[in-house]
Amino acid sequence: MKDIRQKLNLSQGMLASFMRISRSLLSLVEKAERSLPPAALKRANLLLKVIYDSNKPAPPQEAEQRALQTIALNKQLQKRWDRCQVKLANAHVKLKALQANYDTCMAKLQLVNELLPTLSDGLQGRRDRNWLKVQETQAEHQLKTCGFKAQQTLLLQMEILELEMGAVERRMVGQGV
Repeated sequence: MKDIRQKLNLSQGMLASFMRISRSLLSLVEKAERSLPPAALKRANLLLKVIYDSNKPAPPQEAEQRALQTIALNKQLQKRWDRCQVKLANAHVKLKALQANYDTCMAKLQLVNELLPTLSDGLQGRRDRNWLKVQETQAEHQLKTCGFKAQQTLLLQMEILELEMGAVERRMVGQGV
């Protein structure tokens, strides 16, 4: 590893960042005290391909420039992946909130349906019945907003985010991440 790093004129920190490992682990690898994890080994292979493109040693400046471009691209891809992950986490929270709201509305409707037949025909009973009807209407309206279509739309958005994250991740792997 040290030879590769020196050919590219990279510091341990730069190479460790590219390989997505700690600088201390890279130091131990260079001393042959530890081995690279599989993902970092893939990134090292990419670096070797950059250096020995078509079995010809690449000029050090060109190889360094390619490696730095790859590092920059991977940083952009990582930021995109992170944004998708945050959006996905927010979507999970929204889905839980929708489900909780749905459960609350269903419980409210069940309670209204249980209470309506028990009310008297007197003045207080009519007032209570009117109040329960308002509660029923509000619960039904809330069910429409947190109902099946809203949940399906959110699930579809989550699936799209997961697909985008997979595409970004494959691109990162293709770039040596």
